[in-house]
Amino acid sequence: MIKSALIFVSLLIAYVSSIGQESLYEKFSIQGGVYETAQKIKIDTSGGYTIYYNLDGSKPSSGAAKYKSEITIEKPTVVRAVFYKGGI
Repeated sequence: MIKSALIFVSLLIAYVSSIGQESLYEKFSIQGGVYETAQKIKIDTSGGYTIYYNLDGSKPSSGAAKYKSEITIEKPTVVRAVFYKGGI
């Protein structure tokens, strides 16, 4: 039996608000790492943030995908998110 490929997930935050980078990483439902199965990532949207993300490692802007619901990761992926508070 062939074992399926491992899933590598890297989480990067492109914008850090005044609450600090560590607090924003805690808003992700999983930590970056290597997983044997597909992962579903949820981002805690409390705190008045608007969140945009990319799955290709590039820095997201307001033109990137806006986070609305969990993100399914099925292959090695760099998730990069921007947390905006207030106007963009």
